[in-house]
Amino acid sequence: MNTGVVHIEKKEKEMIVQLRLPGYSHKDIQVEVAQGSLSILAAHKPGSLIKSIALPENTKTEKIRATLRDNTLTVFIPLRSIDETAIHLWHKRHSISVE
Repeated sequence: MNTGVVHIEKKEKEMIVQLRLPGYSHKDIQVEVAQGSLSILAAHKPGSLIKSIALPENTKTEKIRATLRDNTLTVFIPLRSIDETAIHLWHKRHSISVE
């Protein structure tokens, strides 16, 4: 996986987003959810990287988690079942800590 290229894998109950960020640390990375989008901001000298990804309507935004291991940011996005999606409302903007 090349730096800056987003890899997205959709499974039955979750979506996994991966982004290679060599040289970045936890404190350099912000992951946020707002208005149906996942935003990733990686700020580091000499430059910054911003990615925005539209989330499916059945995303469990309150359960999203992110890890940084071996220079790869991985964001785990749980998905609601069809029955749960019918009553889903988008949540307020919030940040996701990178573990």
